[in-house]
Amino acid sequence: MKRGKYEQLVRDQTDFQARVRDANLDIEELLARQGLHLEYDREADYLYLVIGKPRPGMAVPFDSVATMVDPESYQLLGVEIPFFLELAKSGKLSACEADLFRLLTRWLQEADDRFSVPPGKELRDAAASLERVLLG
Repeated sequence: MKRGKYEQLVRDQTDFQARVRDANLDIEELLARQGLHLEYDREADYLYLVIGKPRPGMAVPFDSVATMVDPESYQLLGVEIPFFLELAKSGKLSACEADLFRLLTRWLQEADDRFSVPPGKELRDAAASLERVLLG
């Protein structure tokens, strides 16, 4: 790939990620309004975090996770984490990611493979962790 095309791809991805961040500045309010649901596929080691009711979206990579966003509004629809337990045990997560993974791992240990985060402190903790991972 020519250098100019590569640089344009990097600029486009950076711009897109900035739009996603700008559209989701108050994740706590979004989760309080729509709810947060976890679904874990143990066989595939794949964790889905769904905000509100599942809707089709577009995947946007952010470090170890892929965020699902509405392609028009850039609103966060959910997060997908492939190889969840493998990543959680790897020791290769950033401090922000490690906080989120500890919280998610605890919920999966306490509940079955489907879990709706109750309103209150746990939902606020999830929002704060997601904001640190996605918004820096």
